[in-house]
Amino acid sequence: MTSKGYVKRCAFCYNTVVNRSKWRGYPLQNVYKEMDYLIDNYGVTGWMFYDDNIFVDPTRAWSIIEKYKMPTSVELDLMRVDEALVERALSSNVAKLYIGIESGSDKMLRKMHKGITRAKVIEKMQMCQQMGIHVDLSFIMLLPGESPEDLKLTLSLVKELDEHDNIKIDGPKCFNPYPGTEFFDELLASGWKEPTSNEEWAKYNRNIAVGETGFNLSEEHIRLLEDYHLL
Repeated sequence: MTSKGYVKRCAFCYNTVVNRSKWRGYPLQNVYKEMDYLIDNYGVTGWMFYDDNIFVDPTRAWSIIEKYKMPTSVELDLMRVDEALVERALSSNVAKLYIGIESGSDKMLRKMHKGITRAKVIEKMQMCQQMGIHVDLSFIMLLPGESPEDLKLTLSLVKELDEHDNIKIDGPKCFNPYPGTEFFDELLASGWKEPTSNEEWAKYNRNIAVGETGFNLSEEHIRLLEDYHLL
């Protein structure tokens, strides 16, 4: 990691609480010192940056990536992805982009404050496919207020994108309620009871298991999960 935090206010994300939607980049001289040490002492030949979004400061991000030009994986926001960025990434030996999409439902994307649409996801992933860059996409499901139709939209988008040979799907994972987030407060207001023990919290592990998610799933939700071979 070369930075902490993220500037968006996604309704489900821990960053809104832990980092208060603020971003702080470590001094570049420190980043370079650590990277050089890993190369010199451990023979590192590639990087996977776990910054929540290394491209909050694009100039800084490119200075790190282009200094080493080793195979690299970076996480960034969908709306930063365009032809110029992909061309530069490919020329700098970026092996993979990791992007949080989270839902295929425009209603849920608005509710999460993602600032993207289903159509924009499809458009940009078609571009990435044509340009030949590898992309990992994360998805979340069983979100507060997610109807069976919303879930179906997510699962159908996952299926469509998974047909691209350059795209790998991370998930879809079960929603985790992080205390202090907008979705956590919405759950409390709906009558959901906050866990009072580690054992109860352990149900929220991003894995899908009916009866162990902590939420009441409708028969239609369950049928959709079964139809898409997720149960």
